Amino acid sequence: MLNLSKFADWLWLAFQTLIILFHNLMITIVNKMIEAIAAAADVAIGILPTYTCPTPGQLIESVPFVNVLNWLLPISFFVDIMVMMIFGILTFNAVAPIMRWTKLFR
Repeated sequence: MLNLSKFADWLWLAFQTLIILFHNLMITIVNKMIEAIAAAADVAIGILPTYTCPTPGQLIESVPFVNVLNWLLPISFFVDIMVMMIFGILTFNAVAPIMRWTKLFR
């Protein structure tokens, strides 16, 4: 009876060890997948150009008079905010009818 108990304990320990090994294997596979996705994202980001188009506020900063006024009020910042707000409103006005039609036919 004593030998059967030891065998059952050994069998249970072997089962637990296999489960832990499988768990570690799955973690390793997921980590390798994440590393591969990160490497692909790094390559994709590396393709993008380093130059960005100047914002309207940056274009205004080239005017000497406005550059002096930026010391008192951040005019270029206000221009950038205004452009973003106008772009957001125009985007909403362009997308809203399409979404309404989509909702109508759904």
